[in-house]
Amino acid sequence: MPGCRKQPHESQHAQTSPEAYSLLQHTQAAIDRNDYLSAASLADSAARVDPALPEIHFLRGVISENLNRLSTARSAYEKVYQLRPDYPGIHFYLGNIQFKFEQYRSALAQYRQAIETYRPSEEPYSKSRAYLNLGLAYARLDKPDSALMVYRQALTDDSTNAEAAIRIATAHREEGELDQALRYALRALRTQPENPDYQFQVGALYFQQGDMSQAIPCFEQAIRQMPWNYRAQYQLGQALMRQGRENEARQHLARADTLKGQLAEIVKLEQKTRMEPSRMLHWFNLGKAYHELGDEAMAKESLLMALSIDPGNLVLLNNLGHICLRLDQPDESISYFRKILRADSSLSEVWLSLGLAYAQTGQIPDAREAWRQVLAIHPADARARAFLQQSGGL
Repeated sequence: MPGCRKQPHESQHAQTSPEAYSLLQHTQAAIDRNDYLSAASLADSAARVDPALPEIHFLRGVISENLNRLSTARSAYEKVYQLRPDYPGIHFYLGNIQFKFEQYRSALAQYRQAIETYRPSEEPYSKSRAYLNLGLAYARLDKPDSALMVYRQALTDDSTNAEAAIRIATAHREEGELDQALRYALRALRTQPENPDYQFQVGALYFQQGDMSQAIPCFEQAIRQMPWNYRAQYQLGQALMRQGRENEARQHLARADTLKGQLAEIVKLEQKTRMEPSRMLHWFNLGKAYHELGDEAMAKESLLMALSIDPGNLVLLNNLGHICLRLDQPDESISYFRKILRADSSLSEVWLSLGLAYAQTGQIPDAREAWRQVLAIHPADARARAFLQQSGGL
């Protein structure tokens, strides 16, 4: 559900104790770096200091939602509402939780309240976002006309709301109004030209209109950004086949078949996580499947869920460290590798990886020290010696 992650309100701290305020700041900092386990611990400490402070319970809701602990998140947001019914954003967040529980009528009521009481200078979300989520709830209740009306309102309220534009495009496409659908899909793409989903949807509309010369570049761009996009691979194969480029077409259709099998396995694994969300192994296997697919961002999310169940698992920490390196998030990698080394400083491979993470951030002296630790454990390690030589450390 969009619009529900990491948007906590900037609190009014006049009545907050210095200790609680400090804990809140540290909690927010942990949320900002996606370290939800540390954030949860800090929020618990803040709640013990000042249990009547709504900001604490709000952050607990944000943390629990990101850890997929939806019942806990809902209880936290309801506590905020009990303590302060006019707390900025509370109706919006309660609406998101109700949506996730598939209680769409309750979500509608919360979103309407969020829109009616909207205060531009205080709310941690945009009014356009609230209209968009309201439309999504209408769509789930099979009320397409109402959904389309509020999608249009979202776009009127914020002309850069690309998701509202693409939702309008989808509605027109379902009615067979391809020209209108393409107009709105192109509008979304102009706002977010790097969005592979929007690239695909524009390509699909050109394909439906029989314009393969326009469709093919869109599919190719979508695949460059998201190689595991099954639909783009399949439709590109079909478009190339229509142009008589059979060899290229067969390559993409074969790739689509492979992806179809991988995605079917991911669906099964996701079902297991829904049925037994407290089983660490389910989340680990899901993360592994996403990694094999090539979707490192989703692999990371799955492994973070696994880590929330087993915070001290060194294998999870190591996998997350390497995923963050591949995602160009070296600061997070450093945090994971250092946690491992605090538990076992004899792991030379982790020291080697830590050095690479430090090097990515430009912290060359720290990188050299990490590689020296590798040589202290295994003096013959050629990789660490080569890295030290390249960095001027030998």
